[in-house]
Amino acid sequence: MDWVKNHIDKVEEHMTGNTLNNSLIYDYFYMFADAEKTGLPPRTGYVYGYLKIKEYLEKKHLKIKDILSLEWEEIFNDF
Repeated sequence: MDWVKNHIDKVEEHMTGNTLNNSLIYDYFYMFADAEKTGLPPRTGYVYGYLKIKEYLEKKHLKIKDILSLEWEEIFNDF
């Protein structure tokens, strides 16, 4: 988790322009993703998603139950 926290700008730069297609699924969620190719640790997506949801909840003063019906784009695009 610390790596993602400390390199969140690198993660977001890598994602730029690719969030609406499946090209990042392998790089971000696969246990055996090629970290040398991307420079990202395997399963970075789970940690990144957790951090962004946590940040969104804190920013909006919400609880998890308050965002269950939201689409991920609504949360992600708020940043």
